[in-house]
Amino acid sequence: RKATGDDTLCVVHSTASPFKFPEAMIRALEQGRKSYDMQSYDSISGNEDMRLDLLCEISGRKLPEAIKRLRQETGREPESGYPEEITRRIRRYAFERW
Repeated sequence: RKATGDDTLCVVHSTASPFKFPEAMIRALEQGRKSYDMQSYDSISGNEDMRLDLLCEISGRKLPEAIKRLRQETGREPESGYPEEITRRIRRYAFERW
């Protein structure tokens, strides 16, 4: 702001949750431990739920509520529409259960 004189306000929203990248987090947390066994991890690498459960176990953190809700979702069909509908749809999807 000093350099440009721009006083425009902005909001920065970060989504960097360790649960967003379970494989990288598990590798980082387990690396260096004697119990580190990538063969065991590789056996569950195709199962996202098992990876998330393992991350909870080794990190001591609870699974975020939003991810718990996602486990119960059945999925959505892709939608198409006009660009002016995007904001309305994002708001509806983001807040429909909150």
